[in-house]
Amino acid sequence: MKPKETRGIGLLCFWTALLVSVLLLVPRTAGAAELTEQEVAVRFEEIADRYSMGDTLSEEDAAFVRQYARRADLREQLPPGYVPRRAQNGSANVNTSRTMYGVAATLTGSVWHTGTVAYTWGATLTGRIASGSTPKKMTVSAKVQAYGLASSDSITLAYTKTLSNTTYGKRTVQMSKSDSYSGVILYYYVTSQLDVTTASSSAFTVQSNW
Repeated sequence: MKPKETRGIGLLCFWTALLVSVLLLVPRTAGAAELTEQEVAVRFEEIADRYSMGDTLSEEDAAFVRQYARRADLREQLPPGYVPRRAQNGSANVNTSRTMYGVAATLTGSVWHTGTVAYTWGATLTGRIASGSTPKKMTVSAKVQAYGLASSDSITLAYTKTLSNTTYGKRTVQMSKSDSYSGVILYYYVTSQLDVTTASSSAFTVQSNW
């Protein structure tokens, strides 16, 4: 092989390797990084455990909240010059089920979050054993996480609370509760769930996220 041809092949290999390296370093698109509903719920739980009310979120956690939480109804309550996209308020139906340890459980009902500056949220939920042995314990609950504006480019955990009801040795548990809070809220996330402790003391959760 001639020296000139050898140099040409060497340069081709060099540029090919460089291109592959660059492509490997380019961040994945948002579509490739999409999380499942369960992964989103776990991440929100981690954020709620990591911060106290009033704490400012890290840039990474704030970016996650912006992507996956619902927007609250702000209207004209934000600082001058800040123009948010249209809010997403209202309600959602809950209808989900899960079977584990020979026990089939269902969670049905609805959750809601409404208001501007003064907010009301709550849930009407029913947890029921569709088949299997009567459990030792069942708890139905709803949890909200609300995020506000700490500064022009940062987010704070403004409010979080859990509403729940527990029954023992029964096949049905129900809850109809609500709560209110106030503040300038950008985003919110509501989780409803049924925690079941079976007759053999095994445990599992039926969850719905909104």
